[in-house]
Parts: sequence; structure tokens; C-alpha cells
Amino acid sequence: MDNNRKMDRIPCVTLPTISIVIPTYNRSRCLRKALDSFVRQMYLSEIILVDDGSTDDTPHVFECFSRENSSYGLTFKYIRNEKKKGPSAARNIGVDAASSPYIVFGEDDVIFAPDYCQVLLESMIQNPCGAVAGRFVYLKEGETPDQAFNRIEAEFPDRDKPHGRDLFTKVEYGLPIDEEIVVPILPAFILVRRDLVRQIRFDENTYIRGRGMREENDFQIRLQMAGYNLRLVPQTYLCHLPRPTHDPGGQWSGGLIGAAFWEIVNTGIFWKRYHSFLKEHFDIEPNWPLMLARQSLLRIRRLLSEILALYTPNLHRLVKRLTDLYESLQTRNRSH
Repeated sequence: MDNNRKMDRIPCVTLPTISIVIPTYNRSRCLRKALDSFVRQMYLSEIILVDDGSTDDTPHVFECFSRENSSYGLTFKYIRNEKKKGPSAARNIGVDAASSPYIVFGEDDVIFAPDYCQVLLESMIQNPCGAVAGRFVYLKEGETPDQAFNRIEAEFPDRDKPHGRDLFTKVEYGLPIDEEIVVPILPAFILVRRDLVRQIRFDENTYIRGRGMREENDFQIRLQMAGYNLRLVPQTYLCHLPRPTHDPGGQWSGGLIGAAFWEIVNTGIFWKRYHSFLKEHFDIEPNWPLMLARQSLLRIRRLLSEILALYTPNLHRLVKRLTDLYESLQTRNRSH
């Protein structure tokens, strides 16, 4: 993939090292793919896997991976929580165990571009800020990264920034943005200074045990409230692996309905807590209950699609084809 890099190269000898911290829970089926993309990153010194009480073969997968990749000269750290504490606690535990001055947060179902850590670190060194992350897209089954980003470009031909006024509605980090931009939130896969994370830390208590996300957004807002901005760096990217219809791991461990419910609850907690700050600093819809209502309806719509896919796959495929056809016609009309 052509990333159209515009930054000057920095000699390797001048750059510090990176620790990748990965929280995981019952995702051994895709963990290996993620790890394979992490281990080849430039400036990497260690990979820290924080197993949040998995009951599958996650320990065996990481042990085999560490042994097979010992020639890279990296440190592999496996930390296990005997009881599930949630992703915020897992991230904090990983940061406390890290030895490098910079942290990159990975996850067990994403793959990094080969230059992901390199581009982010070079950007951070040249123009220090709170956190940086690259372009991000969800892959569909059988889709390559190039195909995914071309799809996003066709779906959003007129967008020049990832977020609309609703922030979480139709957010799209895969847009073909030409230059780095300051944004109100980033994907979870940020590069950040270790000392900043140890100072600000992820909130382990407010959100419901990591159900339905927003913990990473909470950290990012508090980073900004401390005086550090966030930047999206479009010269590199990462991809989320295709999401199965029923995934027993991660935030999906409570089932489809549980994941949707807690996402709505946590989004409401987030908006009540930070809407005033976001409205003051960014072009955000002033009525946060209205925003939450819209976002909740969209999440319920997605839940119904997930239930269709699980229990009536033939009907789901028909509905999806009709939806894709409608969106394709809309895209074509906008381009004329």
C-alpha cells in the first residue's frame, strides 16, 4: 500500500524504543495473526501480553509464539490476571511492566502495517503531542487492506476528517487524509509516552468492566484535558480482522445483546462526563442526549443485523446485498 509519506527520515540511532502492550481475553483464534504483525515492527524492544483471565489456550499460543520468534532479540512478557479485570486494568498492568519510554497499544484482533510503529514514533519525535495513531479500517471477509481503503474512499467521497458532529456516528479513520490532523478521539491503537500513561492511567472503575468500549476514549480525553492533543497520522495504517458473527472473546464475551447494551450505557457515561469539554474545543453537537439517542438507534440496528447473521444467515445475506446495492447507488449519485 502506498502511504505517500511526507515526513523526513530520522536516523535509527536517534530514536528510543517501544513496548507493545496487548490486553486479551479468550481470543487465541486470532491472537497469532496479530502477534505476527507486531513482532516485525521497527524500534520494538518488547511485547507484553496481559491475559485477562482467559479460559482458552491463550497461554500456549503466546508461549509457542515467543519461542518461535526468539531470534528477533525481543523480550516477551506474559502477565495473567487470575480474575477478569477489564481492558483498562489490563492496559495499566502492561504499562507498569513496560521498560521502553514509548508504548504502543495493540489488540488481539488487529494487524499493523509493517511500518506502523516506525511512522508513529518518527511523527511523535518530530512534533511531540499526547498520542498518535494511524488510519484504521475494518476488513471484510476476503478483503485486502488496499480494497478496504478504496471502499472507504468511495463511501465517503466528500469527508475531510474522521468525525462528524456526533463524534461516534459514522466515524471513519480510514479516510484518505493528506496530512496529519488534530482530532478529538483516536482509535485505541495509539503510541504514547510511558510516563504520561503512568501519570494519567486508564480509568478502571467508571465503565462497566470494559463492556462495550469507551475506556480508551476516556483516557484520550483526559490526556487532552492535561494539555496534550491527539493526532491522526495518515501515512501508516492498521486493520481490524473480519469480525465473526459470534465472537466469545473480548467485549463480546457477554453475547451480542450484552455487548450492544453496555456500549450504549458506556457511551452515555462518556457523554455525560465529557460533552462540555468536547463542545468547547471541537465542533460537537450541543445536545448530547439527542446524540446518544441517535447513536443508540444505530447500535440497535447493528445488533439486529448481527442477530440476523447468526440465526438466519440466508436472510441476512439478502438484506446485506440490498443494503450494499442501495449504498452503491447513493455513492454513484453523489459522484455525478
